Amino acid sequence: MTRINLVTDPSLMSGSTYAYSAYGGAEISFTLEYAFYGSGAMKVVKASTRNSGVRVASPIPVTAGLPYAFSVYARIPVTIPKAPTSIVQLEITWTNSVGTVISQNTSALLEADDDTTWYRVGGVWTAPLGATQARMSVSFPEEGASSSYTLLDAFMAEQSNHIGGFFQQLPVGKKMEIVNKALS
Repeated sequence: MTRINLVTDPSLMSGSTYAYSAYGGAEISFTLEYAFYGSGAMKVVKASTRNSGVRVASPIPVTAGLPYAFSVYARIPVTIPKAPTSIVQLEITWTNSVGTVISQNTSALLEADDDTTWYRVGGVWTAPLGATQARMSVSFPEEGASSSYTLLDAFMAEQSNHIGGFFQQLPVGKKMEIVNKALS
């Protein structure tokens, strides 16, 4: 079976955050400083209030009754003094074709406290009856300390009953560039 990552620009290969939007006062930007996959990651400066975060801007198409696996990698930066622990939660909001919320699922809270580790947060949920799309969000249920931030990379959503390894489809132009480079 062919795997398809349903997230647009899942590892930010575009060099921007165009496919994502911040909410609750969070600020997002692209950074070359860290990367789980590719050449960069998303830097999320949490708001000073609770429940800020980032969401995939475009709804993800789903079929009701089928299982979907969602995940994202998160880490704290290497800083002196050590960056504060980041609490991360993945949220999936199921909606119908006109955007009416049907239900919501949330992952367990992930505590990213080691500045040398990429942590993965995710879950597998079945699209409920009437759902035609899912909204994927990463929330920070605790307020952020002044100038503290969390890094996110390798967003994934696929129709599957388990969370597999991260992958990204490459555009045809990028594939040809890699093949031509290998042949030269």
